[in-house]
Amino acid sequence: MQYSYLFVVNPIAGAGNTNDFYRAYQQWQSRSSHRSEIFETTGTQDAANLTNRLQAKNYTHCIAVGGDGTFLLVAKVARQRKLTVGFIPQGSANGMAQELGLPDGLPQLFERIESNRTKACDMLCFNKSQWGVHISDLGLNAALVEQFEASESRGFWAYGEGIFKKLPQFEAFDVEITCGTKTRQIKALMVAIANARYYGTGASLNGIGRLDDGLFEVCILKDLNAKALAEHFLDALDPSSDHLEVWQCEAVTIKAPQPQAFQIDGELQQKLTELSVDLHPQALQIVY
Repeated sequence: MQYSYLFVVNPIAGAGNTNDFYRAYQQWQSRSSHRSEIFETTGTQDAANLTNRLQAKNYTHCIAVGGDGTFLLVAKVARQRKLTVGFIPQGSANGMAQELGLPDGLPQLFERIESNRTKACDMLCFNKSQWGVHISDLGLNAALVEQFEASESRGFWAYGEGIFKKLPQFEAFDVEITCGTKTRQIKALMVAIANARYYGTGASLNGIGRLDDGLFEVCILKDLNAKALAEHFLDALDPSSDHLEVWQCEAVTIKAPQPQAFQIDGELQQKLTELSVDLHPQALQIVY
């Protein structure tokens, strides 16, 4: 079967060097029988421009080339048109690549995409209007994302440096969490809504999440000392520690008395005091 691919390239993802991708793309294109084209993001009206491009031409696949944020952009637009989504990780945060078990090399990634081995994955809807696939959170990690975006540094070590800068300034906050008939008042440093297991850094958030199980995990990070918190985000904390409480839900409501930083799949959002999350099963077809 012949497919038609639109590769959505974020030219500033990661180190902002897409030369290796374009070389691999040209080599693959020269021998592939499938139609393929490139769409580069600009940071301005990318969702609208991508939607218009997909409406203008008949594609079967939409492939994100960048980090987790680029994957989310593609997933949100492709979901509406029922297109298959693929991922070539090139960003600072590539947690979805680890979740999908993608190979490291670009030639192998093109082979994986062309194989068209897919699975139907769940998506999360936040406050009835915003969509996510991977990991979103209120509190500390979102504040780290905010700090990371404000800096000029990129990559794993820049994120690690940001952890040590932010931790001494951040305090646990009161939060009310309702999942089904269960409601808890708790003090937390972070409340993560996870449809997957791994942060963009590759560190493990929880060991039970799956993209296609019809559930998501609410992960409540409790107060810890600075060293233990850094170990949590860098995947060095003993997994038997009781620092993290995990609930499985199909829907949840989270309320905080003070506005908290909030991010969806690495993309910073407006601060908020209330968040509702609903799961939409098998909403997205993903190459893995």
